[in-house]
Amino acid sequence: MLQILQVEDSVRYRTNVGFAEVTGKPAKVEVSVVLPDSKISRKATIDLPANGFYQANVIQGLGLSNVYNVRVAVKVVSGDGKITAYGSVVDMKTQDPTFVPAQIDQQ
Repeated sequence: MLQILQVEDSVRYRTNVGFAEVTGKPAKVEVSVVLPDSKISRKATIDLPANGFYQANVIQGLGLSNVYNVRVAVKVVSGDGKITAYGSVVDMKTQDPTFVPAQIDQQ
């Protein structure tokens, strides 16, 4: 599982999450948005073709807004593909992005 840490979606920033399949095999990817004060996460699954790429604001896509210090978990739930992931936190005033690399969860 890959984790993108300390992202937010607010009036000041929005976060896009991106991931790509890197082995030439399709994968079904589960994206979980975990709020810091909750044990419940909202989830979405995306079918990613071989060598496919996906980027979107999954926080807003799951109906969340004005959230801070959010953790986004990304993992392959079926298929033989492997993925890499990142976050892009965009300043709403300047539109400048900040790259947030995914970290590997060792569990």
